[in-house]
Amino acid sequence: MRYRVLGALRRSRRAAQRLRALVRQVQHPSDVLLALEAIRLQRQTSAWLARPLPLVMRAITPPAAPCLPLPELERRTRLIDATVQLFRVVPLGFCLRRSLVRYVLLRRAGLPVEIVFGARPEDTGSGSLIGHAWLEFDGAPWMEAPEHLDGYTAMYRYPEPGSRELHTRRAARRRTAN
Repeated sequence: MRYRVLGALRRSRRAAQRLRALVRQVQHPSDVLLALEAIRLQRQTSAWLARPLPLVMRAITPPAAPCLPLPELERRTRLIDATVQLFRVVPLGFCLRRSLVRYVLLRRAGLPVEIVFGARPEDTGSGSLIGHAWLEFDGAPWMEAPEHLDGYTAMYRYPEPGSRELHTRRAARRRTAN
């Protein structure tokens, strides 16, 4: 019983820390709406992944939008990450939920990111694979530490290479530089 209480206290403390981190990211009233939308999208991720991935990605990809300035996109990414952190104990891996929510919300903000799903062998030598998901913009990871991608091989990316949508990247890069 005592260990359960201590465990609950630790979890509560960590949840409070994650909530404080989210509050620190809120700078404008519109940030609250963005955080609520991130929560709504995150709650849908399990249902999305009950369907084939290409169908899901086509369904959740928003139409192209004018691109916001790069500092604003980075700020929004930090807010999305802090929001997704609140619910670390829900099913599916954190990186998968974070990448799906980031993908939808950053594309709505005009940044033509790609979502990448990869895998690498588990270090134990058991032959098992470990999956990871991340975003890329212009061929480079978007706000992801490069060491988090060590050893991963991209298995699927969306939009798929050669798709018409990827040809708009140069124009988006010019807009984000402003």
